[in-house]
Amino acid sequence: MKKKGKQKKGFSNSTSINNSSQVSDTFNQQLQTAIDALQNGQLAESKCIFEQLLKINSKHPDVLHLLGIIYAQQKDFKSAELHVTKAIECQPNQAIFYKNLANVYQDQNNLSKAIEFYQKTIELAPQWWEVYQNLGVLLGLQNELDLSIKYLEIFTQNNSKNPTGYNDLGVVYGKQKHHQKAIECFQKSLTINSQQPLTLINLANAYLEIENFILAEETSGRALELNPHSADAYYHLGLALQKQDKLTEAVSAYHQAINIKANYPEALNNLGNILSKQGKFNQAIEYYRRALDFEPTRKETHFALGNILLSQGKTEEVLQSYQQAFTIDPEFLYARSNYIFSLNYSPEYTPEYIYQQHQKWSELYEIPLYNKNSTYTNHPQADKKIRLGYVSGDFRHHSVAFFIEEIFINYNREQFEVFCYYNNEKEDDTTIRLRSLVDGWRDIHELEDEEVYQQIQKDEIDILIDLSGHTSAHRLLLFSRKPAPIQVNYIGYPNTTGLKSIDYRIVDNYTDPKGKTEHLHSENLIRLPHFLCYHPPDNSPPVSELPALQNKYITFGSFNNFAKINPPLIQYWSKILNNVENSRLILKTNYHIDKETHQYWLEIFKENGINAERVRLVSKIPDNQNHLAYYENIDIALDTYPYHGTTTTCEALWMQGVFILKNVSFSN
Repeated sequence: MKKKGKQKKGFSNSTSINNSSQVSDTFNQQLQTAIDALQNGQLAESKCIFEQLLKINSKHPDVLHLLGIIYAQQKDFKSAELHVTKAIECQPNQAIFYKNLANVYQDQNNLSKAIEFYQKTIELAPQWWEVYQNLGVLLGLQNELDLSIKYLEIFTQNNSKNPTGYNDLGVVYGKQKHHQKAIECFQKSLTINSQQPLTLINLANAYLEIENFILAEETSGRALELNPHSADAYYHLGLALQKQDKLTEAVSAYHQAINIKANYPEALNNLGNILSKQGKFNQAIEYYRRALDFEPTRKETHFALGNILLSQGKTEEVLQSYQQAFTIDPEFLYARSNYIFSLNYSPEYTPEYIYQQHQKWSELYEIPLYNKNSTYTNHPQADKKIRLGYVSGDFRHHSVAFFIEEIFINYNREQFEVFCYYNNEKEDDTTIRLRSLVDGWRDIHELEDEEVYQQIQKDEIDILIDLSGHTSAHRLLLFSRKPAPIQVNYIGYPNTTGLKSIDYRIVDNYTDPKGKTEHLHSENLIRLPHFLCYHPPDNSPPVSELPALQNKYITFGSFNNFAKINPPLIQYWSKILNNVENSRLILKTNYHIDKETHQYWLEIFKENGINAERVRLVSKIPDNQNHLAYYENIDIALDTYPYHGTTTTCEALWMQGVFILKNVSFSN
C-alpha cells in the first residue's frame, strides 16, 4: 500500500490593514481586534466582529478574506469559498487570497480547482516555495506526474533542508515506477530528519517494489520503533515477511495492523491469502469477507474468494464472486476467464449459455487486438522442418505435463522442431525433463504479450498450440495477436476458447462426437482416433489386489477435485451406495480439507441418506507415488459430471480401476 505525501497546506490569516482615508480609525481598530482574536483561536468572537464590519463595508477584501478563513476552519466550505472569491474580486492582486481559496477547494476534494488557484498564487508570488510543494503534491494525486515532479524539484532546490519535500518527490517517482529514484529521495529526507515513520514506510514500500524484502523488513521495523501504533508499518512488515515466506511472522504482523486499524482491507485480504495457502480455507474466507465489508469494490478479494470457494466445490458462490470481480472492473479478463472455466463444473447451465460466455470474452478482450492481417516470414518449404510452439503455464508437475511429455518424447525430429513458451516461474523435475526434450525453450512469465509475439515471430513458429484455454496462467491475448500462421488449442481446457484467432481444436469422437458440438466451438474441430496419450509416472507403485477381497464390502472412490462434485452428483452417488449393501465411498481431493469443509460435504450426503461413517474424505497427498498408492483403497472409481475426470481417470485405469459413468456430456 503506497503512502501518499501529506499536503502541507494551511490557512494564512495574516493581512495588512488598508489605511486609506476612506476607512475610519474605528473600523481599523475593530478589524485589528478581530484579527487578534482570530490569531488567538477565538473564532466565534472574531467572526462576530468581521460580520459587523462587513455590514459597514461589504466589499472590504481583508474582512471578506478573513471571514472566509473562519468559515473554512468551521468546515462551512461553501461560505468560505463565497467570501474568499468576493475578496479576490475586490482585490485581485493578493496572492494570499488565491492560496487560501486553493486550500478551501482542496478541503472539498476539488483538486482541479485547488491546482488552478495554487498556480495563480505562484503567478503573483513566484518565490512562495511552500505553494510549489502544495501544487506538486496535488498534481501527483491527479497523476500529472511529470508536472508534479517539476514543482516538487523547484521546492526541494529552494528548501534543501526540508525533509518533507524529498518525501513527496519520492512518492511521485514511485508512482512513475522509478523506484531507485524514489529510494534516493526517501533516503535524503531521512538524512535530514531520521525520525519520520511515514517516510520510513514509504521507503519500505519502495524496497518491496524492487523485491529487496530484507531491507523492506528492516525499514518497516525502524518505522515501528518510532511509532509502535502504526498500522501501515505493521502492514508493510507483514508484506516483507510474506514475500520471504515467513508466514507465521507475517500473520502476526497483519494481526497487529488490524488490531490497530480494524478497517484495513489490504491486511485482511493478505491474511486470507496466507491462510488459503496454509489450507485453512474457512478462516481465509472469513478474512476475505471482512475485507469486502470494508471495501466492497475490492476486485482482487472477490477473485481470491472465488478461487478458494472453488476448491471447496461451492460452484454457485464461486460464480458470484468472479462475476462481482469483473463487474467492478470489466477489464479484469482473468476473473471472466475463471467465471467461464467454473461454468464447466456446474450442471445448472446449458452448453449454449457456456458457449455464449466464451464468445463474450472474445468480444471484450480478443477482438480489439485481433490481427487477422499478420505477416510472416516463415513460408512453407518442402525441405524445411515444421516448427511447433507450445504455450503453457503447466510445464511442471501438473496434469498437462502428464499428457504432453509422451508427445515431446515421440515427435518426428526429422520433420518437426518443437519450442516451448513457459508462462510460470515455478520449476521442478518435470520442467527440467520437458526442457531437455525440445529444441527451444522460452521463459515468458515476465514478458508482455507484444514481447512474446515478437519472439514467436523471430522463432518462425508455423503452428502455435495453446495448452491452457481459460485456466490460470493462460496467454490468450497473445494468440489474439496471431503470432503464428496456424493456431491450435489442445489439452488443458475442456471446452472451446471462444477465440476467432485460434483456428483448430484437437479432440476425438469420445469428447466431441461428430455433429454434436461443432456449433459450440469457435474453432474447427480436428478429431483424432485417440487424442490423449497419458505418461504414467516412472515411480508408480505396484498394482494391489482389490480391497473388497479383504474388506468384504465394495469401496467406491473419486479422486477428482471437489469443484467437479455437486449436489445432483452426490444424490446419484448416494443412490449407488444405498443400492450396494454396506458399501463405502472415499473422496480424495488435491487440497487440504479443513474441519468445516469436511462437515459441509458430509451434511450433503446425510441429506441423501448416507451416514458419515460410510464416507471418507482425504486431503491432498503431496508425494505422487503415495497418491497413486492410495488407489489400493478403492474397488470402483466413480466419474464426475458434467466435468469428467481426465488425469484421475487415467490414473485409476493405470492402477486397475473400474468406472461407472453417470451420463454423457460433451464438456470433456
